[in-house]
Formats: sequence, structure tokens, C-alpha cells
Amino acid sequence: MRVRLFVFLLVQALLLVAAEPALAEPTLTIDLILPHAEDVRNDCNGDIVSLTGQEHVVDVITLRDDGSEHHKFHTNAHLQGFGLTFDQYLADQTEDDEFDVPAGVTAQHVSTFVAVNQTNPKLSMKLIFEMHINTQAKQVERMNTVAKCNPTPVI
Repeated sequence: MRVRLFVFLLVQALLLVAAEPALAEPTLTIDLILPHAEDVRNDCNGDIVSLTGQEHVVDVITLRDDGSEHHKFHTNAHLQGFGLTFDQYLADQTEDDEFDVPAGVTAQHVSTFVAVNQTNPKLSMKLIFEMHINTQAKQVERMNTVAKCNPTPVI
């Protein structure tokens, strides 16, 4: 009886030693504050608007064994601007997104914010920011900003 118990306990101990814990996939966090200073054209009225402010970007990236990536992306922008017509614009917005990127592909993210015209809301514009995420360099680069007419209904 003692021999059986000893063998049973020995086998259980060997199984515990041989069992490897599951390895968590490595993660990388990019946490940046991007300054913003850019002139955009409001195509609602043709006004050139000088936007300034900052955008806080946090991207938590899970690096998978097959080379693909899973991104949990958070951005928070605080922008203000003045047009040549002296209209004031404000864009304060937060956005959260998750997406997968195949192996060998540069991650891209598009954020959309509304810059509300404080003088005339009917002339508000949608700001579209395209960003490239360089995982190797741990950088987020703003590649393109587009402004489109986004009239806000007056209530």
C-alpha cells in the first residue's frame, strides 16, 4: 500500500514539474502626446482654419507568434482653431478602437473628430486623422489630416 502511494505521489510530482505554464503573448505600449499645429480648409465655406492643440495616443499592442498584432487604441484630442473669417472652432473628443493587423503590414488607424464652429455651427467640419503605427520604433506618426464639411443641425 505504501509503495502504491509513493508511486502515485511521485507521478503527481513529476507531472507538476513537467507542466509548463502558458506563456502570455508579449505586449508593447505606445503612449504619446502629439502636438498639433496645422492649417486645414473648411470646405463648408472655404475658410482656412489654423488648428492647434494636442492629441494623446495610447496603443497597447499584443505581438502574436505568427507576426500579427492586436491593437487596443485610445486617442483623446483637444484642438482649437481660428479661421480667416475669425470663426472659432473647438474639437474635444475621445475615441477607443480595437483592430488586428496581419504580419508584415504597417498598422494604420483613422480617427474622426468634429471641429464645431462656435460662431456658426452649420459650418462645422469633420477632421479625419490618418496615423501610421510603427511598432518597431514605438512611434505613432500622423500622416494625413483631411477636413470635410459636417454641418451641425441647429436645434
